[in-house]
Amino acid sequence: MSSEGLSQPSQRSTRSNISTWLFSRQAIEVLEAIAGVLAVGLLDYFLPTDLGLHQFDLYIMWVVVLGIAARYGGLAGYIVSFLAAAMFDLLIYVHADPYDATSPHQAIQPLLLFASGILVSELVRSHKRNAEEAKEKLRDAKATTKLLQEQYTLAVETKDELERRIANQPLSIGVVSEFATRMAGARPQDLYPALLDLLQNLFGVGASALYLLDNRVLRLVVGQPEAVAGRALTIPPDHALVARALRERRVVTMRDLVAEHGPAAPARNLGLAAGPLFAADGQFLGVIIIEQMPFFKFTESNLRLFEQVLTWMSRSMQNAWLVEGLLTGTR
Repeated sequence: MSSEGLSQPSQRSTRSNISTWLFSRQAIEVLEAIAGVLAVGLLDYFLPTDLGLHQFDLYIMWVVVLGIAARYGGLAGYIVSFLAAAMFDLLIYVHADPYDATSPHQAIQPLLLFASGILVSELVRSHKRNAEEAKEKLRDAKATTKLLQEQYTLAVETKDELERRIANQPLSIGVVSEFATRMAGARPQDLYPALLDLLQNLFGVGASALYLLDNRVLRLVVGQPEAVAGRALTIPPDHALVARALRERRVVTMRDLVAEHGPAAPARNLGLAAGPLFAADGQFLGVIIIEQMPFFKFTESNLRLFEQVLTWMSRSMQNAWLVEGLLTGTR
C-alpha cells in the first residue's frame, strides 16, 4: 500500500477534528473575541479624525477586552488581550503624527490592555476550573450518598428479616407441627395443597406449583394460588431449570442459571426456583416450582431448609399413596 493511501485516513481525521472544533463552543468564543477587536479597529480607522472621538475608541476596546475575558476567560481571553494590544498599537501608529513623539499614556495602553485581559482571563479560568471540580465532587458525593442509602436500606431489610425470624421461630415450629398433624392419614388430594401452604408459611412464597411425573411428563397437580398467568400445565423433564435440579438433586434457582449461562439464561418464564422430589429409593417423583418469592429470602440457609422440607414432603406423599393404596386395595 502506498504512502498516499496511508495518509488519506490521517488527512480525513485531521479535517474531521478541525470541523468539530470550528463548531465547538470554544471556537465561537474565539471568533467573538476576534470580531470584537476587529470591529473596534475598523471603527477607529474609518472614523473621521475631525470628530475627535479616537480617545473614545480606547474605552470601547477596554470594554471588549474585559467583557470577553470576564465572560469566557481561557483561550478567548488570551486572544482578545493580545489582539487588542496589537490593534491599539497599530492604530497609534496609523494616527500618529510622524513629527510628534508618542505620549507615555498612549505607549502604555497596549501593555495595560494585554496585562489586564490576561489577568481577568486567568481569574475566570481558575474560577471555572474550581467550579467544575466542585461539581465533580458534588456528583461523587451524591453517588456515595446513594450507595450508602442503598446499603442502609438493605441493612434495614436484613435486620427486619432477622427480627421477624427470631420473633416467628415459635410460629415456624407451630406451622411444622400443624403440618405434621395434617399429614397424618391425609389423602393425596388433601396433602398436595398442604405442601404449598407450608412453603408459604415458612418462606413467604407468594406463588408455587406442584408437578408430578406422569408418563415421562411433569403434570400440574395443584397451584397456590390456583390461577397464575403463564403457569404451564405440563413441563418436560429436560427443561433447563428442572433438568439441572434433577441432575444435581438439589434446589436450583434462576440465579444459578444466570451464573452459568449469563443474561441469556433459559427457562426465565418458568419460575424462580425448582425443588426436586425424590422417593426413598431415589426415584424421581416430581418438582415444586417457586413462582413468586421475595428476593432477599433466597438465602443459603433458606435453600438448605427448603431441601430438607422437600425430603419430608416426598416421604409424606409416599405414605399418603401407600395408605390410599391399602384403602382402595391397590398398590
